[in-house]
Amino acid sequence: MQVEDSPFYALFANLTSEFHQKISSAQDLQRRAKNAISKEVLPALRRLKDWVEGTYMGHLRKGPGLASLPNATQGKEVREERFKVFSLGTKLFTSSNNFP
Repeated sequence: MQVEDSPFYALFANLTSEFHQKISSAQDLQRRAKNAISKEVLPALRRLKDWVEGTYMGHLRKGPGLASLPNATQGKEVREERFKVFSLGTKLFTSSNNFP
């Protein structure tokens, strides 16, 4: 991807028309923005993408929710009890009667 095509550069693309008489300032700002985007922003996003695809995705559960965990049904009673306590606490400590 070219820096000029980046959504991060879009704000800097038309500066010369807004700066009117300070075209050199606008061009300097555009040059500095291109440099920052190409040297800092885009490489950081590439590293984040690589980490998400390589490390993070490899540690996700195979299915959604607690049911996808091993021995999920054995802890069902504990989770139900915790939910009851949480629900009671929210009713006691909030003014809203719309909590579950």
